[in-house]
Amino acid sequence: MFPVLYTEDVHIDNETGFRYHCAYSKTELLEMHSHNYYEFFLTVSGEAVHTANGRTTTLPEGALVFIRPKDIHLYTRHTSNEYIFANLAFSESVLAELLPYISDVVDFDALTSPGDPPTIFLSRGEKTALFELLNTLNGADLSDNLRKKLVFKRVLFELFTSYFSSFERAASDVPIWLRRAVEKMNSPENFQGGVARFRELCNKSDEHICRSLKKHYNQTPTELLSEIKLNYLANMLITTNLSITDLCYECGFENASWFYASFKKKYGLTPKEFRKKHKPKL
Repeated sequence: MFPVLYTEDVHIDNETGFRYHCAYSKTELLEMHSHNYYEFFLTVSGEAVHTANGRTTTLPEGALVFIRPKDIHLYTRHTSNEYIFANLAFSESVLAELLPYISDVVDFDALTSPGDPPTIFLSRGEKTALFELLNTLNGADLSDNLRKKLVFKRVLFELFTSYFSSFERAASDVPIWLRRAVEKMNSPENFQGGVARFRELCNKSDEHICRSLKKHYNQTPTELLSEIKLNYLANMLITTNLSITDLCYECGFENASWFYASFKKKYGLTPKEFRKKHKPKL
């Protein structure tokens, strides 16, 4: 059975270059398809079974997927559960207008290289915030195409720069359960739980976790957790006025000497020197 080809002249508004809608599994026409435009879809609730380019995965609530022209895919229900996802489709010409503004922070070659469609997994709070942002597209005046297009470009810019700026194609070879767990560990609500929380997110045996993490990230769980905490703390040094001691405590570093040594090894500066060098002068 050949996939159906969806075309932008039928599925995308010609005046604005996009179409946004919420899809409900109980009302969707399910068919294998491809299209000559791009789309993002976000699983708002429930789970969906997604088959893309011959590979099938289960997408939980909070999965954000970037579909490229020529990707062949189909989403169906997981068992009998219904799902809802938000879908933003947009033309190649609109993306071409945006690319000069995002090319410094988004590796578009990685996003469009062959293989699985780029996918990231958001926490419940992140998913809610993104869904609210997407829904601003429904608030634009239907009679004001210029305003609608401006709102859409703001949303599209946010999608690429906030969610896919660090995407690397190599990540597609990482098992989806491991990639999902590593991404979720970047949230303070998770990394504060330490290695035990990472094990919970993986839901695999310790041996399997350690072997897979070493193979795909060349790290132990402890090394991964340390790197995530250091990255978070470095950003907080620049963006907040919290004391180094408070930040150290917030990130869960119990040994101050070890923390200072690890930070200087990674960044070549003490936390105080790092803040002085990188924090904007207001």
